[in-house]
Amino acid sequence: MNALELRAIAYLIAAICFGCLGAYLAGLHYKAIIAEGDARVANVAAQAAVAAKAQQDVADAHNREVVSGLQTQLDAAVASGADFAKRLRDAEARSRVVSQGADRPAAPATGQQDGTDRLTDLLGAAAAECLINEARQDALIEELKPQL
Repeated sequence: MNALELRAIAYLIAAICFGCLGAYLAGLHYKAIIAEGDARVANVAAQAAVAAKAQQDVADAHNREVVSGLQTQLDAAVASGADFAKRLRDAEARSRVVSQGADRPAAPATGQQDGTDRLTDLLGAAAAECLINEARQDALIEELKPQL
């Protein structure tokens, strides 16, 4: 082997070494880029989780307010219904006293029938309203369930 061939082999070996070194350094650079990208993804995921938690907390607070408002309305409706029932019982008791009184004549049957019909209509309307309100409440509960 002459000097020219040895020199060519040395350059070839040096080129291969520099190529391997470059590939190694490029691999390190690539790993650093990947690590940086993974860190960014983890950071974005953490921020998204915090934002989702905050959004869920807001929805939960809103749902608690809605349920509390519905409970207040329900309590008011129950109290109103109890008051209505008491007034009906009182009216019935007064009606018995009046119809049984000796000094007063009994009311004509047509007048009692009209009052009874009116009372029946009012009771029917109240019952219908109760059913409508129950359906609305059920619909609202179904609407809120997915948010809980």
